[in-house]
Amino acid sequence: MSRYHHQYGIKPEALGKIAVIQREHALHNENALAKFKTPLTMEDYFNSRVIADPLRLLDCVMFCDGANAFLVTSEKRARALGLRKMVYPTAYAEITNLHGDRSCPDITETGFSVIAPLIYKQSGLSARDIRMFQPYDDFTIAVMMQFEDFGFCERGQGSGFTLATDLSRTGTLPLNTGGGQISAGQPGLASGGLNLAEAVRQMFGEGGGRQVKDARNALVTGIAGIQRSGPFEASMRLDTIFRAQAVRHPEETALVCGRDRLSYSELDRRVLNLAAGLLKLGAKTGDRLVIYLPNGIELVELLYAAFSIGVIGPDKAHRPRAAIHLP
Repeated sequence: MSRYHHQYGIKPEALGKIAVIQREHALHNENALAKFKTPLTMEDYFNSRVIADPLRLLDCVMFCDGANAFLVTSEKRARALGLRKMVYPTAYAEITNLHGDRSCPDITETGFSVIAPLIYKQSGLSARDIRMFQPYDDFTIAVMMQFEDFGFCERGQGSGFTLATDLSRTGTLPLNTGGGQISAGQPGLASGGLNLAEAVRQMFGEGGGRQVKDARNALVTGIAGIQRSGPFEASMRLDTIFRAQAVRHPEETALVCGRDRLSYSELDRRVLNLAAGLLKLGAKTGDRLVIYLPNGIELVELLYAAFSIGVIGPDKAHRPRAAIHLP
């Protein structure tokens, strides 16, 4: 955020507007965290303490317990099950490890700028056709940068666009109509599903007091935070690190999460056991594993175990089809 501010400048009231709008939407979401069921004003935003200048407390996401679930099937099967409400994926794209080969990449450039043209081409739509935007929102700056990356405005003009656009549920570009993660809560690694669930509810006409008129489509995004070069390279690096450290420094602390600490030898043992369990379940190199666990040592262990057997894609050869734009 500091780098973006240095290069382009940020109007803090633009970030405040994102926080205030999403909180207003959360007030109409029965699934939002109870502590967020109070209105938020711009004064409240500016009075919130600075966490890492210029990032304020109310720019940040709140972790919580929770889960999301989706039924993904064919239209034929859905109708056979008696289902009448459905949404259809029209485009999907993703990118991993953007500029991972660069020693000093421009951190204001995100992978969304690369995939945006792809999803617009697949769907036959453009930014002006998007009825609602449900972006991954771990921080308000991430939302603003996605306005730019998806072509709603030019690079560096996110503040101006945010201030000039009606982002409310009745506006020209409804934003995170369920409150997003910032004002509904971020349920662990199930968090990206929260925005997708809201898009589906809107297109089902189940938005209640936050229902968007003519909810004909939605643009939904997600962000992951594990950078790597490929399924095989990452697993080899982890194996090498664990083997070497477990032998040389078996009792040295390898992992700390809250009050929990694991030595290299214990972490190595647990990862090996989990990897064996994944293989027994039929996991293969190149598979993609979806994990819904709270942030903690168990989650990290399972991620490491998956890496060690070449799971956790996808790279270009193992990319699943899924929905990022839903009509």
